[in-house]
Amino acid sequence: MGEDSFIKSNLGLMVFFIGIGLLILTFYFTYSVFVNPGLVSGFANLAPSVDGELGEILEPVLKMASYLIPVFLLWVMGSISGRIASKGLSMDKSSPKDGSEENNSTEN
Repeated sequence: MGEDSFIKSNLGLMVFFIGIGLLILTFYFTYSVFVNPGLVSGFANLAPSVDGELGEILEPVLKMASYLIPVFLLWVMGSISGRIASKGLSMDKSSPKDGSEENNSTEN
């Protein structure tokens, strides 16, 4: 019973630290791309190749998209992990602590 109440009372903090861990992972990925820009060029291989006159027009657009896709994915990862950390913090603030309930009942 004591272990279960420990988990319930600290669930918000656990979720918060999971979110912080995901944020650190996102910043690590961003730093590794910043240090080695060649990692982003792998996304260009995902784009289809178009031959002819249309290919000459679309090639710069596809190259730009190959850089925008990783930036968008990193933004999504950072946004989601920030929200997870925020929800964990709000869960911790709203969860009743063991000692606070006993103190409130004895004061009334």
